[in-house]
Amino acid sequence: MGEDLKTLAGRAGLAVGSLSIFLLAMIAVPYSRSLAIALLLVGLALHTAFALIVIYILRGGQPEGMQPTPSWHVTFVGFIMAATPAAALDMTGLARGLFVAMVPVAVAIWVLSARQLRRATLPPSLRPLLAMHLAPAALFAIVAAATGLQVFATGFAVLTLALLTSFLIAGPWLTATGFSPLWSAFTFPLAASASALLVQDGRKIFEIAGLGVLIGATLVIPLILVLVFRQWITGQLAPISNDKSA
Repeated sequence: MGEDLKTLAGRAGLAVGSLSIFLLAMIAVPYSRSLAIALLLVGLALHTAFALIVIYILRGGQPEGMQPTPSWHVTFVGFIMAATPAAALDMTGLARGLFVAMVPVAVAIWVLSARQLRRATLPPSLRPLLAMHLAPAALFAIVAAATGLQVFATGFAVLTLALLTSFLIAGPWLTATGFSPLWSAFTFPLAASASALLVQDGRKIFEIAGLGVLIGATLVIPLILVLVFRQWITGQLAPISNDKSA
């Protein structure tokens, strides 16, 4: 784990691991309220500890390590994923509290990343990571819709659609170096975007767009999974991802 925390891909992967507990909590909601709450609290505790460890490592490393990357959303804004099971458990106060706390963090990362892009050219190999900027907007739209904040839900759904359209237009630029494990950055944002658009009740444009994104995600995500597993099986994944082992 220590070695994984030293690399960008490793930190992002470990962050997703702790965030998956919130997905388990959401799955548990219809079956056991107590289990869902327990998973929610465990997830919050583990992800908080992980975020603090990452901050410690970044501050103790090289100055360039403190430069913002899209993967910061997973570590520092990922708490918003806890708001979905919280809302399903009628813990509206917690869900809205997470929403209010995470929006400024995401905006700060968006602004810092935009400034960084204006000052320096992003290496082609890292361009797929930009898709991570889409995930917070989609999650905010989902949480706002689930907690009755309809104005914010609509606003973030529009932002999601705008970002998604921009990334689709920039697709050839984002994927200029061909397939790499970093294409995994496309998966969750696509799935979250489909959900964000489909939960906007009574708005046909969002429903149509959401169905289109859902179909695209259903086709693209399994393909990326297969390609990543193929690299893992053939021993290409570790050197490509700059990891010690894979």
